[in-house]
Amino acid sequence: GDRRFPFFGYRVTLQAIDYNVTWTTGRTKAFYTVPTEFGGTFKLSRVHIQVSSIGSGSVLEIEKGGVGQATQTVTAATHIISINQTLAADDIWTFDVTTAGTAKGLNIILEFGM
Repeated sequence: GDRRFPFFGYRVTLQAIDYNVTWTTGRTKAFYTVPTEFGGTFKLSRVHIQVSSIGSGSVLEIEKGGVGQATQTVTAATHIISINQTLAADDIWTFDVTTAGTAKGLNIILEFGM
């Protein structure tokens, strides 16, 4: 594979729910495990949320190791959440639909920095 480093604007894209597929609760398809080389040095600076269809009452919770870090109600096709947390190797970030509403599709873009 190819190696990329966060100080060059490194991003990871995760597809949590396929394009134009309705949200359902209890769905945690998107997760990210922090690689060893990112631990202790780099930060998860922002999380970008993109949906193919805006839905009322749709809520996404971002967790690290099962502990809530941020909650976002979907009111627009694209959201940005500032996280700004230093990463530890093997941290597991998950993106959990806690309220289904009527949103469709879900992409998560993780943005890393120093």
